[in-house]
Amino acid sequence: MKARINHDALSSDRGTLLLVTLFIIAATAMTAVGVVSYVQYEGKSQHQYDTMTKARYTALGAANKITAKLNEVPGRLESPTNDMLAGTIGGNPYQVTYTGLRDGTTKVEVAAACQGTPATVLLYAHLTPAIGGSDTFDKAILSENDVVLSGNSTVTENNGTVHSNQDAFADGSSYLDGNLTAVGTADGTASNVTGLIQSNAPYDAFPRLNYDYYYEIARADGMVFTGNQKFTKTTLSPPGGVIWVEGDVLIGNGVTFNACLVATGDIKTTSTGSVFTPPQLQDGSDAPALISVNGDISMTAQRKLVGLVYAGSGAIKFNGAWKEGLTGAICAWDDIHLLGGAGLRYDPNVVDNLGDGVISREESVDILAMER
Repeated sequence: MKARINHDALSSDRGTLLLVTLFIIAATAMTAVGVVSYVQYEGKSQHQYDTMTKARYTALGAANKITAKLNEVPGRLESPTNDMLAGTIGGNPYQVTYTGLRDGTTKVEVAAACQGTPATVLLYAHLTPAIGGSDTFDKAILSENDVVLSGNSTVTENNGTVHSNQDAFADGSSYLDGNLTAVGTADGTASNVTGLIQSNAPYDAFPRLNYDYYYEIARADGMVFTGNQKFTKTTLSPPGGVIWVEGDVLIGNGVTFNACLVATGDIKTTSTGSVFTPPQLQDGSDAPALISVNGDISMTAQRKLVGLVYAGSGAIKFNGAWKEGLTGAICAWDDIHLLGGAGLRYDPNVVDNLGDGVISREESVDILAMER
């Protein structure tokens, strides 16, 4: 008997085989499309990464170039040359902008690009000007913090400048025959300031005195006093020209200092009538009148003072008119306040020859931070 072919089953098997084949073909096609898409995506991602990396290295290279030029000539931070403003590295362009900040720091922004992909590097730099020489104390008043002229206080003669590395104010009936400048706000009017009133002025480096120099002069004369001191109705004229006090100083009535008075703490007056006229030192340099190393200087009206008044870390306050005048310059790390008729006659001739009493320093620039 012959076997019979089941055409229905055969047809069904063929249909199943066809479906499987079509599925395999579709899956293969989808896989192929996915592989192509993945390859294309990977290629695009790699291209973006390459351009981003090149832009980043361009910005870093330009930042290093700027840093090298500033190390060569620090003053270029304030007046950059053309090649410090724009250029190319490896065919990729960069531009540089310089923005002065209130604290005296300059923000240097280096913006680079590669095929339209940007990258930025920020530098924060600080210029320390050279100090020493005849222009060290070239301001009538200089403070790292605020300066306030109030009441009937005056600053006159030689077109002196009152400068603050924060804010400066000429209030009330105060009178400044010169310029009022501040890194922050300079607040005055034409009625009490005859010269320039300038906010956002350049930072002026705070000068540093060489305390060791004055200490050694006092030590050689046996004029180093330990502990707080009070002077009343006496005349002090040490051969070397310097008196050093390890502590605070209170000055009573009728004291004559033919010397530079240095205190590690505060210097204060309890009455009026004292005279401060330091001599030239043995090396021919001028001596400051008053120096407070770590304290404040606060004085009511006295009789006469000639020279520099300096507070290396504290404030200075003068209240009341001096009978024979306050002549020289005033410099303090903290606030300076003249009030109640206190008058300063600015005289650069008595503060421009401090010799070894000033720490000399070459101009330099410090990179404080880099943001990539």
